[in-house]
Amino acid sequence: MYYVIIGASNISIEIMNWLMQSGAEVTILEKNLQKVQMIQNSFGDVCTIGDPLDIQDLNESGLGRADMVIASLENDHDNLIVSQVSKQHFSVDRVVSLLYSSENKDLFSILGVDVIIEVSSIVIDNIQQKIGQFLIEEI
Repeated sequence: MYYVIIGASNISIEIMNWLMQSGAEVTILEKNLQKVQMIQNSFGDVCTIGDPLDIQDLNESGLGRADMVIASLENDHDNLIVSQVSKQHFSVDRVVSLLYSSENKDLFSILGVDVIIEVSSIVIDNIQQKIGQFLIEEI
């Protein structure tokens, strides 16, 4: 399978590494040249420079043949745009998006994002699990 990850965050790099270890073909599209160079130095030619909100740059990253797109930019607005363009313009079958504000979950769902990863909920759940044991000990 071919995956395109939009945005080179720490999360994206971990996802890319995991997918590559499973034998998948992966490309990351990132607008920051330093991040692109760092990824290329560590993983080879798997990261391309480009604007994630530019149709031509998305096309050059291989969105037209992607089996799945993972929108992992730093804000919901951009992730939603990437998700919509991936679905409507490039006809990508599966779109996964990070979501930072739970207020936007219904909008992402209504607009057809296949898998919504609520970053803040995951962090909060993890914190509650980790410190919850200390609260129980105090009682």
